[in-house]
Amino acid sequence: MEGQYSNPARIVSFNTGEGWSRDASEDITEALQQRCAVRGEVPPSLEAFLEIHGPGATVQLSLL
Repeated sequence: MEGQYSNPARIVSFNTGEGWSRDASEDITEALQQRCAVRGEVPPSLEAFLEIHGPGATVQLSLL
């Protein structure tokens, strides 16, 4: 996926067969943090995403 996306805000997984979707950002964040640790660097395009969805991140709900 390197270079295919920049500045992701959220990652959503879909299962159209079962009719559901869910925010998978925290799950993906864990995997990305492990990969970045192995590489020894965090790409600039992922820094904000990892800060927002990483451990200890607060969730802000939007007002309708």
